[in-house]
Amino acid sequence: MKIYKKILDIIEKILTVLIAIVFAVMLVAIVYLVFTRYVLHHAPSWCEELARFGFLYLVFLTCPIAVRKGTHLQVDFISSQYPPKVHHVVSIISSLVTIGVLAFLFYQAGTLALEVTTLSGAMQLPYKYLYGIMPVGCFFMALYSIEVILDDIMALAGRGTGEEVAK
Repeated sequence: MKIYKKILDIIEKILTVLIAIVFAVMLVAIVYLVFTRYVLHHAPSWCEELARFGFLYLVFLTCPIAVRKGTHLQVDFISSQYPPKVHHVVSIISSLVTIGVLAFLFYQAGTLALEVTTLSGAMQLPYKYLYGIMPVGCFFMALYSIEVILDDIMALAGRGTGEEVAK
């Protein structure tokens, strides 16, 4: 468990750096777009396209971290009414369903990324680079969902969460 958590810690640090880079590139592109549109009265189309690509990358790079930290959107008002053990069981079931959906999305998005041959309009980049981030994000979300399951199992076994055991 300690090794798995350390690997996930490293992945999270790498994802965080990538998120910062993508965000910085998006920020520069959007500021440049606004400047050229309102000051020079001629906006390059590649800026908008780069911002759209960047936004999709941000979504699929930040979602795994949200899964790990439990900050993603979830409906827990029912399970929070029950004792902690029931909450952990519901969390395990929810995470297993999530992994199933992520596996389906991984397959579909991966197939799409490998088969698409069109180029983007302004930057002339293959759309496989746009669609390719989707299976990457799904893969990392599944890894972090496994961590959530392991933490819940540890809590049910009375050993605390995996985070406490790793220390």
